[in-house]
Amino acid sequence: MMFTPLGAVVSPVVRSLAGIGALVALAYAKAPQTRLAMFHGFAGLPGAGLAKVVATASYGGILLPAVALAGATFAGFSAAALMAPKGPSVKMQGPLYACLFGLIAVQIMG
Repeated sequence: MMFTPLGAVVSPVVRSLAGIGALVALAYAKAPQTRLAMFHGFAGLPGAGLAKVVATASYGGILLPAVALAGATFAGFSAAALMAPKGPSVKMQGPLYACLFGLIAVQIMG
């Protein structure tokens, strides 16, 4: 559970749905400031939900290798995306978006 500054409890489902709403708003926003705010909302709301998991996992000793592997994967895919021609990346947009919604669904169910 997450507490607001006023002390109210926010359910994980509400946080996940708010993150999905920020993602959809990000897709349709035109102003750069609005897009940045929606991106931060989309990144921050699920991140707040994972804070308890990260705090619990940090005691087990698996957190550091997981962060290192995730960072290496991100760096590799970022380098591949930067070096790839412009056309092939557009073909992957649909499957990657579907996988993103799958990950969000797993977070809601879990």
